Amino acid sequence: MIENPRFSDFLLRLPTEVQLILADMIPRYQQGYLDYVYQTKKVDIQARRIKNLVKNFRKMDYTYVMPMPQDLALEITQDWLFPAEFVFSLGEMKDELLSPATREEKYFVVIWNGVLLGYFRILPQGDKLDLFLALKPKYLRQGR
Repeated sequence: MIENPRFSDFLLRLPTEVQLILADMIPRYQQGYLDYVYQTKKVDIQARRIKNLVKNFRKMDYTYVMPMPQDLALEITQDWLFPAEFVFSLGEMKDELLSPATREEKYFVVIWNGVLLGYFRILPQGDKLDLFLALKPKYLRQGR
C-alpha cells in the first residue's frame, strides 16, 4: 500500500468496505485514485470526487489483461506462496518471470477491480498452444 500521508487521509474519508477494496489494489491503482482526488486543492471538489469513487467502488466489476510488468513479476516471485498440497512451485519459472526479455509476449496478468488476481503464460507448441494459469494463492478455493 502507498505510504503517503495524503493516502492515509484519503482512506479515512472512505467507508470501511471501500477502504478494504482500495487497500487490496496494486499501488499504481491506489496512486491513480489518490492523484484524481488531489488534482485540485478545492475541498468541495475533492469531496465530490471521493463520493463518486465510493459509488463506483461499490459496483465495480471489471477485468483487465495486460502483459506482465516487472513490478508484478517481482510481487509474484517474492510474495506468492502456494499451499503444500499444490504440486506447482514458482521456483521452476522464477528466472523466466523476472526477465523482461523471456517474459515478453508470453506472460500476462489478470487484474480484477484493480487487484492482481492471477497470471497466465502462453507458449506455442507446434500447431497448438500451451496455456498455464496461476491464481494468486489468497484467492484459491473461493470459486474463482
